Amino acid sequence: DELGLFGSEADLGKPVGSDLREGKKTLLAALAWQRLDPESRKRLSSILGDSQAGEAQVAELRALVEKSGARAELESRMKALEENSAQIIERLDIPAGAKASLRALLGFIGERKS
Repeated sequence: DELGLFGSEADLGKPVGSDLREGKKTLLAALAWQRLDPESRKRLSSILGDSQAGEAQVAELRALVEKSGARAELESRMKALEENSAQIIERLDIPAGAKASLRALLGFIGERKS
């Protein structure tokens, strides 16, 4: 969700905001919707699913998401899930090499850019 709105086109391999232009229901959009005032919700709704939305509208979406605190909440949730996953990996009764591979995978997922 976050990469699709805040990443770069070069990293994503597709236009930034394309998921929201297509009207995909994302956690980021849902969190923003819950937190925005009625006027901002209307603006969010008018852009979501608009296949003709340009760069200015995508920038406005980013601003609305930031203003709502949805991005910060999503990042906090992702961090908590990553920490919980790391703790679970350490408790697994598996060979050390397998744990190392799982930790590397977790690190890759947490830092991925595309």
